[in-house]
Amino acid sequence: MYRLRHWFALILFSPNVVWSDDLNARLARGLAAMQKRNCEAALSDLRAVVVATPRNAEAHHAIAICETELGHPDRATASFQRVANLQPSSWEAWNNLGANLIIVNQPERALAPFRKATALNPKSDSGWFNLGATLLKLGKSQEAFRALDRARRLVPKDVEVTKAWQDAAARSQQEAAGLIKLGQYQKAKDLLWLVRGPLENSSLWNNLLGYSEFKLNQYEPALNHLQKALTLEPSNEDFVLDLGEFLIHYQAHAASTAIFEVAAKKFSSSKRVQLMLAVAYILSDRRSEAVTLLNHLIQVNPDYEPAYSALGECHEKAKDWTALIELGKKLQVEKANAATGWYLEGVGLLNIGIEDLSSAAPAVAALKQALLLDRSSSRAHFMLAKAYQREKKYDLAIVELEETVRWDPLHESAHYNLGLLYQRAGKKDLANREFDIHKRIKERDRNIKLLVQTRAR
Repeated sequence: MYRLRHWFALILFSPNVVWSDDLNARLARGLAAMQKRNCEAALSDLRAVVVATPRNAEAHHAIAICETELGHPDRATASFQRVANLQPSSWEAWNNLGANLIIVNQPERALAPFRKATALNPKSDSGWFNLGATLLKLGKSQEAFRALDRARRLVPKDVEVTKAWQDAAARSQQEAAGLIKLGQYQKAKDLLWLVRGPLENSSLWNNLLGYSEFKLNQYEPALNHLQKALTLEPSNEDFVLDLGEFLIHYQAHAASTAIFEVAAKKFSSSKRVQLMLAVAYILSDRRSEAVTLLNHLIQVNPDYEPAYSALGECHEKAKDWTALIELGKKLQVEKANAATGWYLEGVGLLNIGIEDLSSAAPAVAALKQALLLDRSSSRAHFMLAKAYQREKKYDLAIVELEETVRWDPLHESAHYNLGLLYQRAGKKDLANREFDIHKRIKERDRNIKLLVQTRAR
């Protein structure tokens, strides 16, 4: 629950003017009444004092306290502001003004006073707490955590501060998860690292950090954090999938297969785990087992598109073009808006055309339909480029290869083929650029394989 502490510590200010005995008496009477919570009586005397001596901060402060006590915090705001203006070096004055603005539901306006309070007194845990709690209320989790971290360092055993500190960390972690979904992995990692204090022994923090590091190609820390997440929460299906994806990416096929074989028994009803086990089998050259598993998965989940893609790859590897076309048509029936069905049919038709020395026009039609359904499909762009090459439509092939590398900058074959077509068109500089990119991608993949082999020893 959102809370602020120590909002209204009474500040006593010595008057810097000579007053009449009557004003002194009225001030003393007003302050005494305020301290007895007799605010109606207090306000009569205190208002008379500030009319006569407008720069009397003590009276303004007492008026603000009384208005708040009487349930009129909106009336107190001007008095708190007046005190702060009269005593600009008083951190308490700015702290109280900020607290009043929170009460009247103006957290945006409260930020500036709280910032002044912490600048004037960096050792005030109340100031940092109030600033952090306000930032948290405004959804500024990252800055809130920094402020609350300052408060916690000052009072490490304070339960209220610790809870707010943990809440800010948890919200920052949620923001990091959102950044990961957006592909902003470095920002996610930086945010997670900021809140490591309260979260570094939690499974989710380790998983999110490990996944960010994985996508940033930071092999060793990624593996450590992903493994720790799964150790802390071994029944979390998402953690299993993330670690398995990491191992597959780095071609640690034996390890990924072992993980998913265990997971497939634990999560027997999970189509995601069954699919990843099939992928691990494919990458380990255990294709017959993959085909059996994928056929069963499709039978149970007839519209599960990823299973069709994986099974299609098996048929493609086996050069069973008829089975590939039939699989694509089946998906078109089960899921009419799925680009994958048309893609699979197009690949099958293209390869039949290549083997029979016949036209690639049927393949072009199917692949163009796939791209109408999913313009971002790099694999459909690549296969359409091959079909256009088959038809000797090289300009169109170049366009599709350019689209391929736009959607998938690390598509090795696309860069190489684009280089060849640029070379054929007399575009030497463009061709050399594509060949250089192709070479760097090959070297990168080689380095990843060597790294995995070294770690496996």
